[in-house]
Amino acid sequence: MAYKPTKKQNENLRAAVKRFNSTIDRLNKHYGSGGDAPIIPQKRTMKDIKNSVSNYNEFRRELAALNRITKGKAKDIVEFDNVKMLRYSVNELKNDIRQANKQRAAFRDIIGYNQMRTDSENLRNRKMPDLNKLDREQIEKIMKSASQEALTSGQMARLEQLKENYKKGIRENVRKDDAERLENMVDQIDTITFANAYVNDEVENLEFVYGNEKGKASRIGTKLQTLIV
Repeated sequence: MAYKPTKKQNENLRAAVKRFNSTIDRLNKHYGSGGDAPIIPQKRTMKDIKNSVSNYNEFRRELAALNRITKGKAKDIVEFDNVKMLRYSVNELKNDIRQANKQRAAFRDIIGYNQMRTDSENLRNRKMPDLNKLDREQIEKIMKSASQEALTSGQMARLEQLKENYKKGIRENVRKDDAERLENMVDQIDTITFANAYVNDEVENLEFVYGNEKGKASRIGTKLQTLIV
C-alpha cells in the first residue's frame, strides 16, 4: 500500500522534485546525447515516487536522494572503461544496493527462510558490480533494478511472482476445471502467508505441481485450503 505524505511532506517533495528535474535538464543540455555523454539520471515525478514508497522511512529516503543531486561533488564525472557517470549516480547505486540487501534480510525474517529455492539468485545479497566491465545499457539496467529492489514494493513483487509461477504451473499441469478452482484458491491467500507456507513445505512445491503424481489436484487443494481464512 502506498504511503500518504502529509501536506508539509508533499510540499517538500514537490520542491525537491522541481530542483532535481531542473538539475537534470541543465545536465542534459550541457552534455548532450552523444555517445560520449555520461549517464544522466531520469527525471522524477511526484506521482511515481508516492506510488512506489510504502512507509515514511522510504519516503524520507527518496526525498534525501533527490536532494543529494545538488550537494558537494555530486555532479562530478566519474569515468569507467566503457561509460561516464555522475558521481551522484555511482553513490546512489551503492546506496540502493545496500538498502536492497537490507530489504532482502527483512523479508527473509518475515517469511522465515534463508534462501528460497525457486528464487535463490534474486534473494542472494547483491554486490556492487565492477562498472569497468559493463556497458551503458547494462549499467542502466542494474541502476533501475537496484532502485526497485531497495523498496518494500520491489521485494513484495518477487514474492508475488512466486504466486504467479505457482498458478502458471497449475494452469499448465492440471485439468482445466481443477486448475481454475486451484488458481482461485491461491488468489485468496495473501502473498506473505503463501510464501511462508511454500518455503516451510505447507503447500505442495513446484516440482510436485509439474510432476505426474496421481491425485495431484486433490493434494494441492487440500493444502491450499488450510491457508484460506
